[in-house]
Amino acid sequence: YAAFLLNSKNYPGLIQNTSYEIEGYLIHLNQEQEKIIDLFEADFYEKKNLLVDLNNQKVECNAYLIPEKHFKLLSNKPWDPQEFREKHLASYIDMCRDFRNNEIPSLVANTL
Repeated sequence: YAAFLLNSKNYPGLIQNTSYEIEGYLIHLNQEQEKIIDLFEADFYEKKNLLVDLNNQKVECNAYLIPEKHFKLLSNKPWDPQEFREKHLASYIDMCRDFRNNEIPSLVANTL
C-alpha cells in the first residue's frame, strides 16, 4: 500500500501498490466509534478489510482506500507524516473537532 497526498489537500489517500510499504497505527474501535469514522470518511473512500503485519503476525483490520474512480485526485507526492504533524495537524484537529461538534449529532441521530 502507498499513501499519496490528495491534490490541494494536506492529508493522504491510500492505494494498493506493491512497490511501497507504509506504517500506521491499529486502533480498536467499538461499533459506535466505527460508525462515526464511516460517516467522517463518507462516500469518498472505500472501506476495505486488509491483512497487515503486526509484530511479524498477520492481523485483519479495516482501512479506507481511494477507489480507482478517484485515482485522478491523487498527487504523485508521497504523504509525509512528519510534515503533516509539523504543518497541518492543528488545522486538521480543528476540522475534526468541527465535524464532531456540528455534524455528528445530526448524522448519528439519523443513522445509529
